Amino acid sequence: MEETSGNVINGTAVEATNESAQGESRYTQSDLDKAIAKAIETREKNLKAQWEKEQEDKTKKARLETEKAKLEAEKKFEELYKMQIEQVESQKKELEAERIQLRVSAKLAEHKVPSTFADYILPISETPDQAEDNVKTFKKLLDTYVDEKIKEIQGAGISVKGVKSPTNSTSESLGKRLARLEPKEPDSTIYFKEP
Repeated sequence: MEETSGNVINGTAVEATNESAQGESRYTQSDLDKAIAKAIETREKNLKAQWEKEQEDKTKKARLETEKAKLEAEKKFEELYKMQIEQVESQKKELEAERIQLRVSAKLAEHKVPSTFADYILPISETPDQAEDNVKTFKKLLDTYVDEKIKEIQGAGISVKGVKSPTNSTSESLGKRLARLEPKEPDSTIYFKEP
């Protein structure tokens, strides 16, 4: 009976007989070398494919991280841009409010009205021109009110010698001044705080 010994090549059991040890074999040394070379080549291909896949995955991951970082940077830039625009708009509003306040103060001084009335005019003034118009309207309303109060006092028999009307500092009579005033419809867009 022949004695066998088992060899494994590339996952295949190769049996060699005792006769093969004596020179008679089913597989030659070149067959074994080819099988080993083929196994090594297959293993190298598998390792290379695995390495290429890992490299491709790493590249995709790096690309995704780069895109994510780029999007985050763009988002931060947009947020900073919006914040700067808001700051500029806020500064513009502050400057416009200062311009309005200066215009109101100047016009009140021009009409010899105390600057404390600016608090009643500023809330209804959105532009310097509107503030100027509001001061003029306020001055007219104030003068009319003062003239009416003077008329009431004079009508009550109280002497108001030396008191001049704010609308006309000449010696023109109150009756003539009142006759000149035309009744006007009140402007519904102007509201004044009660002092």
